[in-house]
Amino acid sequence: MPTNLRVPARWLMVCVVPAALVLISAWQHGHGVPPPEAIAVPNSGTTVPMLDVAGRPAVGGTINGKGPYVMILDTGASASVLSPDLIQELALPAAPGLAGGALVRMAELRIGDTTLTGVTAARISLLSAFVGDRSPRGVLSASGFPGCLVTLDYPGKQVRIRKGALPPADDRRVFQYSTEDMLPKVPIGIAGHVYRLDVDSGAPGGVTLPIRDEQDLPLSDAPAPVGQARSNAGEFPVFRASLSGAVALGEFSLDVTHIEFSDLRPGVAAPTGTIGSRVLGQFVVTLDATNRRVKLER
Repeated sequence: MPTNLRVPARWLMVCVVPAALVLISAWQHGHGVPPPEAIAVPNSGTTVPMLDVAGRPAVGGTINGKGPYVMILDTGASASVLSPDLIQELALPAAPGLAGGALVRMAELRIGDTTLTGVTAARISLLSAFVGDRSPRGVLSASGFPGCLVTLDYPGKQVRIRKGALPPADDRRVFQYSTEDMLPKVPIGIAGHVYRLDVDSGAPGGVTLPIRDEQDLPLSDAPAPVGQARSNAGEFPVFRASLSGAVALGEFSLDVTHIEFSDLRPGVAAPTGTIGSRVLGQFVVTLDATNRRVKLER
């Protein structure tokens, strides 16, 4: 594995579900994973059904003409990943110029009428917890479509890909995140405090904050353990508490009555929280990764 790459893979298992649920944040942004060599999108764009994989949005896609395969579409993954069994099944070659076989190359990836060529993906064994006919074979980074807008229309159960750019941020519906942010972030106000949280469609939960923040919020009960956050560094507890206070994201009021607390990236000096699909599911979410903007609509 190249030494300049890190894998902050996260798994989340909550006691109210019968099996472990995978929560992936793939290869770190800007650490050696190149963008696709080319992307072709029809002028009218592409619209495909949004599948559901244990509370996460997913799409069907073909790789090198084979498939379709179910792949989670993850705004919280900074690069795409494939399961080792799919890599072996398709006999995908190692990406050129990178040692160790940690990265592989897809000659062609098709999502609906959109075609990406020369796509690099990481080899990570993180999808074995999913079972059934719709078990995912990989994770597609929503940031991996340069020059395009990727829209997760949760209410309409559709995913759209089209050329274009979002307008400048207004901090009401359109939000800017910086070049220092590995993942797209938005400011969320919770009981008078403002937090910049990762927009993470690969997380099935709601609002999760670092454990240090529980002391700042008006909670109506003490945080209680509800499961374990599992990473390559080990397992870490997840707590949940009832919130007494308003929650807002830009111009939108959110119906959030519980907050979860966990240090999902243990060892990071300033861990950040996430907004998962349980909250994002109220919105049409559009990501403009090229200009580092996020738009939310209802």
